Amino acid sequence: MKDIDESLNNIILKYALDLYYPNFRKRLQAEKIMKDFFRAQRGKIAFVASFASDFYHIRHFMTEKMQADYFLCEKTNRYENYASVFHTDKLAGVDWQQYDRVIVVSLDGASFLKHWLREHGIRYIFLYDLFERNGVVFDKEWDSILPDPAMEWWTYYDGDPPKQNYIVMELLEQLYEYQAAKEAADQRLHLHKAYFLALYIRDFILAAKCAARLKEIGAPQAGSWKEIEALLAKIRERLQSSEKKDIMVLWTDAMPYEDIARIPFLKNKMTEGICFDNIFTVCPFTNPTFKALLCGKMPVDDDTYSIKAITEENSPVYQVLKAHGYDIRIVGDWLTVRPEESSSLCHIPYEPATLGLWDLWRNLIGSAKPVFCIVHNLQESHSPFLSPAVSDGDMDKAHLRFERSCGWLSEQYAWYLPSLSKKTLKFYLTDHGKGLYKNRFHTYLVIEGEGIAPRRITDLCSFVDFHRLLAQLLQHHTVNEKELRRQYVEVQDLDTYNAGSAARLIAGKEAIDPSFFGYHGLVTDEYIYLHFTDGREWFVRRGSRAPEPNLFGSYICDAEAIAPFREIIRQKEVKAPSFEQKLKYSRYVHTIFDRAKTHNLKKKALLDDWLRPYPPGSVLIRTGGDYALRLYGLLSAEVRKTIGGFVDIDRNCMGAGLGFPVYTELKEVPTDTRAILLAGRETIMAQLRAEAAAAKGNFDVLDPYEFLAAHGIVCRHGAGDFEPEEEDYDVGFPFAEVAY
Repeated sequence: MKDIDESLNNIILKYALDLYYPNFRKRLQAEKIMKDFFRAQRGKIAFVASFASDFYHIRHFMTEKMQADYFLCEKTNRYENYASVFHTDKLAGVDWQQYDRVIVVSLDGASFLKHWLREHGIRYIFLYDLFERNGVVFDKEWDSILPDPAMEWWTYYDGDPPKQNYIVMELLEQLYEYQAAKEAADQRLHLHKAYFLALYIRDFILAAKCAARLKEIGAPQAGSWKEIEALLAKIRERLQSSEKKDIMVLWTDAMPYEDIARIPFLKNKMTEGICFDNIFTVCPFTNPTFKALLCGKMPVDDDTYSIKAITEENSPVYQVLKAHGYDIRIVGDWLTVRPEESSSLCHIPYEPATLGLWDLWRNLIGSAKPVFCIVHNLQESHSPFLSPAVSDGDMDKAHLRFERSCGWLSEQYAWYLPSLSKKTLKFYLTDHGKGLYKNRFHTYLVIEGEGIAPRRITDLCSFVDFHRLLAQLLQHHTVNEKELRRQYVEVQDLDTYNAGSAARLIAGKEAIDPSFFGYHGLVTDEYIYLHFTDGREWFVRRGSRAPEPNLFGSYICDAEAIAPFREIIRQKEVKAPSFEQKLKYSRYVHTIFDRAKTHNLKKKALLDDWLRPYPPGSVLIRTGGDYALRLYGLLSAEVRKTIGGFVDIDRNCMGAGLGFPVYTELKEVPTDTRAILLAGRETIMAQLRAEAAAAKGNFDVLDPYEFLAAHGIVCRHGAGDFEPEEEDYDVGFPFAEVAY
């Protein structure tokens, strides 16, 4: 069967569905130019870029036989002279003679990069010159069809590198414009655009709706849908008739066990297959979890951070798959995946899940051998929670974007996945939770396949044993939970070691977040224990109303039960490898933290004294997110008893995760409420004050910003944040060597 991606694109081109997005067909041309050019190269190549995202596609065109190094010269935020705008200093000291080709791949900032190379007598090829020599001219980045670069706000908001190409935002814009349009011509225009974009992201549910409406208004583009339906029918027939025993791993990012009901498709799978109810990740981040699953190694103890490529030598999963004759295809943006295991379609971070599901179909059809395929979906279940289901009024409401996107994701899973052969072995899992530490490690895993009887496994298990589970299924066609059962699951992570993160914290004089500090820890059936790198401990009962870890001190729920946990972790920490060089920049933050302790403990004492007179349960915290939980967490155990719940528009806010009642409006609060404690970033405090004043309730309105200012403590961030003073940041950080 012809490549299904090419077949669909040919229909799009035949009917000129891309009329209003001319970069689409130019992009297809550019991909062919690059594929032909790069794969004809011999020797060693150096790629130079001004944005990390400009490497996404370039890496994709590399093969296992090609040698390449990547030099990122980001903006410096310094403009003293021409040479200071970009970090071209990173190009100094490089032995350029070792490279047969030097290629500049960025459009934005290219003049600065090329200037440096010319000044140093280094011959180079400019990627956009290569395009133009082949008759393809771009006036913006070749890989983007977005007309509004400002949409990249989402990447800045979420703390990721810019230029992520949020195509869903363009689709949403056209849907909103179509709904708002009064003139028939405008409706036709925006509907045409939305139809193309729905096909572009492979959302055929939405595309069918657009096609039906185009047919109603007599638009010629509607004729394309009959051909698309025929293509889809042919694909489904091919998938369902397959006799191969393919393996699918559907990875829905940042979806803790406690939230699985938000995606009904996955919730239903828990009763249709083998469901692990008590399985945990080793680290609540994606890349360490990926390496734990495939390599069976711990992030700190086994230093998986140094693993640059997953291979048969370091991956027992690869070993067992190869032994059983499987091709491996990883769908997603994974820098540690070799070209031979990466899907031949390029994927970038924060793309619609439908692109991965479509590529799953494509990989299963395109291989004569059985395929093991991981599909990683991120954008919908992980911040920024974007999907075609998000309404115009949801943009500033993360909880609503999350709710809508989970529903959309469930519908897409239900549309794509039933087309797979009954012989396909299916794994449904997540890598970590979000928000609360007590939920970050608790994941889910469901296995569905021919001959697999549904059952629930409540034994304590770890993702680090995934290779053992896979071997059981391939060798014995069953799951023996006794071989997977653990007395405790180890969890661990390093301090935040990114140089740019440390630089931004110090330059911006930001508050220090508890997640900055790494830890060794254990999860048992009853407890969670974390020992942080600064010496703090967090020991809680699973499912309890314990506060989240904070920087104001330790929390220990049971002083008598903690001893064996401490001993196990002490032995682990003694044997841990050295990360002195990797943690070079995080040490500066440790110094700031130590300097700031006295000041912040004073703030804690003042807030404790302020709230202590109130009766137990009589104080409600207004807002229930990060700021509220940090304010709640810094209070002493005695004073925390005064807190009776939260007031937040989202009934499923983080405060609810602690087991407290949540009221969506002040008029809902119980009559015995004595005080409303305002908690939020300073930018919304005026709104919270006005709201509380208008409520005219029989309660005190407690403003921690005003209270602390009256006692000589000015909060530049949240009142519950661990906030150093100005002079605490003067630690001699080497800003000149860091891009931030």
